[in-house]
Amino acid sequence: MNPVDEQPPKALWFDGQSSRAWSAELRSEGESLLILPQGGAVLRVARPKLEWLGGCDAPRPILRTPDGGQLLLPSREFAVELGLQPPQETLLRRTLATTPALMVALFLWLTTVVFLVGWVLPPAADWVSVHLPPKIEKSLGAEALRAIDGAHFAPSELSEAERARITQRISEIARSTEIRGLSVEFRKGNRVGANALAVPGGVVILTDELVALLGDSPRLDAVVAHELGHLHAKHGLRTYLRHAGLGLLFVFVLPDPDMAQKMAERFAKEVITAGHSRDAEREADEFAQRLLEKTGRSSDDLADALRLLAAKTGADEKRSGFLSSHPGIGERIEAAKGKAAVSSDR
Repeated sequence: MNPVDEQPPKALWFDGQSSRAWSAELRSEGESLLILPQGGAVLRVARPKLEWLGGCDAPRPILRTPDGGQLLLPSREFAVELGLQPPQETLLRRTLATTPALMVALFLWLTTVVFLVGWVLPPAADWVSVHLPPKIEKSLGAEALRAIDGAHFAPSELSEAERARITQRISEIARSTEIRGLSVEFRKGNRVGANALAVPGGVVILTDELVALLGDSPRLDAVVAHELGHLHAKHGLRTYLRHAGLGLLFVFVLPDPDMAQKMAERFAKEVITAGHSRDAEREADEFAQRLLEKTGRSSDDLADALRLLAAKTGADEKRSGFLSSHPGIGERIEAAKGKAAVSSDR
């Protein structure tokens, strides 16, 4: 075979093995197309096996053969002469070829995404969180725990005896709830610092820094009670499912599969530490206050713990800022103090 020289060929043949183009003569024979590359072996391809590439109205059609080769024809008329009819262009494709129609389609697509994210995913995630089998929830929690372990935490440096003592205290508190199969995990917080997190599947994470700040005390019990409130209401699971649904949207709408996968992995790592809404925090606080009262403790312990954490992180009690994952700390301290005052008056 000789490469194309100076004379333009009737057709150009790319064999799929190299980037070079070869002059080729084309003949129609029955239901087949004969491809005769200059100086090469004759190829016979059934017309239905030829795939049209690019637009149906391209001035120089490109056809792909089953073995990966490509033919660049000199014109549409040349293709028709050989009995090669381009695929029928749909009305939708012709419509989207115009700029105004494309802008309308883009607007409708964005509107659909906003609708799904704002109005469909939240209630769907809430419904699934209630009906999800515990075994699957634990599996999701284990996946989330692995993700945040790799991104945020290091192994705990607390002694085994201290971890066992705290775990025993937490287990005693959890017995007064409907939460079953609770697992207490200890981690060195590093940049997360003094914090506690509730992970789907009945997992509570306490950082070494939080234990160092509050000690094995009723204040630590109060923080744990708050996290049990998140588990009871499945706040973390609902948030996780919403982000998982958003990750699926990325998979469908992003043109780069690798980018879509990276976005989904990013959500898996950030969802637990991204924080809850103010309503979720209030709901968890109210649960903690009821649980503390039920177990003979005081809501003052929650207020004291919040105050210490605010001072540790430099947060003003009158504005949001408790570890970025617990907003409205000043408001929450006042609510806990108010609940404690009401309880003492009974």
